[in-house]
Amino acid sequence: MKTRFLLAAAFCVLIGVACSQPNQRPPDTGSADRATTAQLVEREDRAFANKDVDGVLAVYSADVVMMPPNEPAIRGKDALRPWFTKLFSQQAFQASSGTSEGLEVAGDLDVERITLRNSAGQATGKVIHVYRRQADGTWQITQDIWNTDAPAPGPK
Repeated sequence: MKTRFLLAAAFCVLIGVACSQPNQRPPDTGSADRATTAQLVEREDRAFANKDVDGVLAVYSADVVMMPPNEPAIRGKDALRPWFTKLFSQQAFQASSGTSEGLEVAGDLDVERITLRNSAGQATGKVIHVYRRQADGTWQITQDIWNTDAPAPGPK
C-alpha cells in the first residue's frame, strides 16, 4: 500500500512539474534567415555590377549547380570562375539587379524567386535561387537557374 501511495505521489509531482513548464517553442529564425538571404542577394548584385568574379563566387557553395539559359549546367565553384570571367569580359554584358518576389524558408534551405530588372527598372528575366545553410551558419547559393524575358531566337 505504501508503494502505491509513493508511486501515486511521485506521479502527481511529475505531472505538476511538467504542467508548470511554459510551452517552449524553438526560436523563430525565419526573420533572421530572410534578412541574411536579402544581404546575400545585395552582395551578389554589387559583385555583378562591379564585374567582380571573386565577389560573385563568394555567394556560391563549393558544390553549386548553376543552370544558365541555353547552356549545359555548370557544376562546382571551380567551374564557375572561367564562366564568370568570360561573361564579365564581354562588351555587351550589363548587370541587372534582383527584386525578391517570394522567399520560402524551410530549415537549412531557402528557395527564392527573383525578378531581374535593368537600370531603367524594367523586368528582364527571372531567377530561382536555392540557398543552403553552411556548417558555419552562413548561407550560400547551392542551386541557381535563370532565364530572360526576351523572345527565344528564331530558327537558324
